[in-house]
Amino acid sequence: MTSKIFRSTLFVAAVILLCSLGIIMGVLYEYSNDIQVMQLKDELRLAAAGTEENGLRYLQRVESQRFRLTWVDASGRVIFDTHADIAQMENHENREEIREAMITGSGSAARKSDEFEQIIQNMQEGLVLLDKNQRILSINPAAKILFNAENDCIGRNKLRELTEEKSCKFVLYIGPKRLIKRQMFKKCLEQAYSL
Repeated sequence: MTSKIFRSTLFVAAVILLCSLGIIMGVLYEYSNDIQVMQLKDELRLAAAGTEENGLRYLQRVESQRFRLTWVDASGRVIFDTHADIAQMENHENREEIREAMITGSGSAARKSDEFEQIIQNMQEGLVLLDKNQRILSINPAAKILFNAENDCIGRNKLRELTEEKSCKFVLYIGPKRLIKRQMFKKCLEQAYSL
């Protein structure tokens, strides 16, 4: 009987804990989202002020790996974009946020895009995607900055190139296997290596 009461009490406590965690996570998610929206609005106000002052020259000097900025004229034609070739972009006049901006002076809309790619491109951590032969398949902007990488690094086996250098001190050969000494490798990457 005591064990039944104990199990029931334990089960109820676990359910309450899980429900509490769910509520807390939901509240934190909303709070985080609200903060991001406020920061985005502040950044857009700064971009608008810079654009009003210096026009296209200001926007051409803006470099960002974290956000995308598109300047659209009154007809919906894209004048500038931080991430895409404007010649390849369609007219934006039918977009919800553009129509709203034409009426009220500002507009916003949330739409789904390739979420995974967007996360990878905007994350602060460097990410390098390698194939089974250790060739670079993809590298995000943060990793390009971290490794001072050029666009031509795609397809190269940079890890092999680094470990084949005569001065490489972080490789240990055991028979035909090459083992990387992680701490030494990390120190090596922290130096001025580039992909």
